[in-house]
Amino acid sequence: MSRTRRLTQTERAEIIREAGEGVGTSELAERFGVTPRAIQYTLKADEDRQKDAAVATAAVTVKLTPKSLVRWMRSWPRRGSRPARRGSGG
Repeated sequence: MSRTRRLTQTERAEIIREAGEGVGTSELAERFGVTPRAIQYTLKADEDRQKDAAVATAAVTVKLTPKSLVRWMRSWPRRGSRPARRGSGG
């Protein structure tokens, strides 16, 4: 097995599907020419991706006056963390 073998996105999807059907890590590793650890990493990354995708999010655009923006920015620390600054504003 080559240390530089990289799985394609298609191969990763096939590994995830087959593992879900009960095919073992060692069998998948042998078939795809990678280590069992590479298979485990692929499955863990997919598990993490699914968890992240399950978090409900929403994008919101709001127009504020400069005074309202200042009040909102001052109240933000009470909500947890500061927002990321995007764009130049104006």
